[in-house]
Amino acid sequence: MRRLFLNRKFILLVVVVVLAAGVALTGYLYRLDLEIQRSALRDVTARQAASIRASLEQEINTTLNLTQGLVVYVATNPDLTQKQFVGIASRILQRTPYIRNIGLARDNVITHIYPLEGNEAALGFRYAESREQWPAVSRAIATGNSVIAGPVNLVQGGSGLISRIPIYTDDAGRDYWGIASLVIDIDAFFEQVGLPAYEEQGDIEVALRGKDGTGVAGPVFHGNADLFASVDTLKATISLPEGSWMLAVHPRGGWQRDSVRSEVILSVGLIVSVLVSGLIFALLDTLVALSHAKRRAEQANEVKTRFFSHMAHELRTPLTAIQGALGLLTSETVRQDPERSGELLDNAVRNCARLNWIVNDVLDLKRLEAGGITYAFEACPVADLMGDAVDGVEQYAQQYRTRIEVENRLESDAAVFGDAHRLQQVLVNLLSNAIKYSPDDSTVVINAASIEDGVRIEVIDQGEGVSEDKVEDIFNEFSQDKLSPRRNIASTGLGLSISKLIIEQHHGRIGVYNIAGGGSSFYIELPRYRA
Repeated sequence: MRRLFLNRKFILLVVVVVLAAGVALTGYLYRLDLEIQRSALRDVTARQAASIRASLEQEINTTLNLTQGLVVYVATNPDLTQKQFVGIASRILQRTPYIRNIGLARDNVITHIYPLEGNEAALGFRYAESREQWPAVSRAIATGNSVIAGPVNLVQGGSGLISRIPIYTDDAGRDYWGIASLVIDIDAFFEQVGLPAYEEQGDIEVALRGKDGTGVAGPVFHGNADLFASVDTLKATISLPEGSWMLAVHPRGGWQRDSVRSEVILSVGLIVSVLVSGLIFALLDTLVALSHAKRRAEQANEVKTRFFSHMAHELRTPLTAIQGALGLLTSETVRQDPERSGELLDNAVRNCARLNWIVNDVLDLKRLEAGGITYAFEACPVADLMGDAVDGVEQYAQQYRTRIEVENRLESDAAVFGDAHRLQQVLVNLLSNAIKYSPDDSTVVINAASIEDGVRIEVIDQGEGVSEDKVEDIFNEFSQDKLSPRRNIASTGLGLSISKLIIEQHHGRIGVYNIAGGGSSFYIELPRYRA
């Protein structure tokens, strides 16, 4: 579980899941807020629609109730005079200012009208001869109910609604006297019910259809006809004494309003999602880095412990040999044997050289790390570097029956810019390592080839290769992959870290890779010298 937790792919998966969840939650809250506002707007619009409907129905019924007295009076006084008619009609107009005029049409011919001034042209008008008005009149006669027609073009000019009420002189409704008509100024009527205020202050669009009380099938006589085509429009039926109108109400800006609150929710939600995802990534990435650092520290400590143990052994071996040789030289028996004394002195000299080599490795590493080594940079022919390095390890190669092959694919004068002594030190180290880790009777190849803006020198052995978990840190200080099968060859494990520092200070690159089928290739890449 810990490995899974500390895996970078797992971290990215967690971050992506958290970010996706945050974005999804933000989207849900954004849509929910829009829906809440849409629902609130719908409630407000529905209340406005209900209020408009109630106002229209109330005003229509109030008007009809006021005129009902005139109808009853005419039914009981069929031969009423103009003066009697004016007395009743004037009172009705005082109560309902949006009524333009009231008329009586005995036998469907207008005989009385109030006010007369401005409406003289209407006297004598025959409904039966009007294509526009006769259908509503005949409908009122047939049903015996009041029929609200219109809007219609009026004979006296303009347009309005006309309420027509049939008048019968008998209770059975068989003795038809004529029609009482009320001409209503449609704009004043809508003003009375507050329709313009709803449209302006309520920020809504209103439409009415059902001319002549024909309901949903009738034509639109007020507002935008497209409102009735929208499925989102709120619709309500306005009941008339005979027939109905259809009311349509829709928010002027539509149901989907731009909401600052919703935009804030969306923006803040996305920002928080990104921040939380970033914090989780930073936290988990820090845990990964700490885990890796801890593991590297533990490995470095283990390597360091092994290194010092190994160094102690490597130092103790030549010191013991030197001490033993010197001790024997002090004995009387050995002093009298020159041949034996010479062997002991040779052994002491070899072990002193071995001890000096070990100490120099440690000192070189510390001087390189501290920048205490001065380089003598010059043009270094690649062929000379390779040849001198091979000469330097030839004795090792012969001792362990290892062949060295040189493959130089560069032009004869190809050179790199560097310190010849230090570069040769690196190549000797790589070659000696290849010899140490190669089996008997094997071949070590050193080759050189051109790369972009530089030269690449490779040392290829036929050993076991580098362990996969050591490829990345084998050049680190105190790092050592495995012991050489040549048990009698001293090694501090510092050669590769020294080589890495030297090459990097030459602005080059050093690396390693395993070869399929066995063996490994250590290579260096250096800038080409250009005169």
